[in-house]
Amino acid sequence: MRWSSMLLLNTDLLTEFNIDKDSFYEMVLDGKWTFDELFGVVEKVRIDADGDGEYTEKDTYGLGEFTYSNGAHFLFDSGIRATDRDENGYPYFILKNERTVNAYERIFRLFYEQEGVYYVPGAPTLEMFGNNQLLLLSAKFYFLDSLRDSDVNYSVIPMPKLDLSVEQYSSLAHNACLVLCVPIISTQVGNMTAVMEKTAYHYYCDVMPTYYEIVLKTKYRRDSSEASAQILDVVHDSLMTDFAYFYSHSLGNIISNINIILGGQDLNFASSYEKNARSYEKALSKLIDALQKEP
Repeated sequence: MRWSSMLLLNTDLLTEFNIDKDSFYEMVLDGKWTFDELFGVVEKVRIDADGDGEYTEKDTYGLGEFTYSNGAHFLFDSGIRATDRDENGYPYFILKNERTVNAYERIFRLFYEQEGVYYVPGAPTLEMFGNNQLLLLSAKFYFLDSLRDSDVNYSVIPMPKLDLSVEQYSSLAHNACLVLCVPIISTQVGNMTAVMEKTAYHYYCDVMPTYYEIVLKTKYRRDSSEASAQILDVVHDSLMTDFAYFYSHSLGNIISNINIILGGQDLNFASSYEKNARSYEKALSKLIDALQKEP
């Protein structure tokens, strides 16, 4: 969960730019927080704070982003999926469609054509958020550790949906989170997996509820409203991943190719995907075969 995606909302800037907080929360809880709404909010916020006539990290923006690797988060969290399962439970690719192209192009235009967005790889966006320079910040839950001593008032909200046809919000777990594996040559598989299961059980039943209820919902919260708590629950309940995202390195680095959405290299998703489609399919077939092999 600490590596799952969400947006940080600066509630002071929300008020400063005459956006009613209660109405905003209601819109999110009603499931109407979409790219259209995001564009509408972001375009309202752009201030040359130091008055030098240039827009830099010293100024104020509607949205901040610091890494191209979040391209996949915006895509998956919008409701797009890379894989589905067939009748036998095996994954297959579903990226090649009009909705993916639409989402890809909208995200690209958000970061490269929207003046209210500050996107510079490596930019100190968390520091900017803490200095009240960003209305929204693309973030992970672990970012909140660094904001504990900050004076900024904020809430956690989900990443936007592509449109109203998407039923639920999504929060993609970033691929930097820990995965444990047991070597197939091990002679202690039973003992090793028993220990892993035991610790996972206590983590799920003891550690996670404490982190969520005590740390996130109490110590780190800056907005005590019921609506803010409900939205945090929405984000918590929307955690997800995708087979292709999880196994990207075994699938021709498909997620790296998706992340060019923020690399500024290619706006034409369809042609880019088509160039690699055959290698993706071959890699998927090879991976499925490998996962089915007996030790």
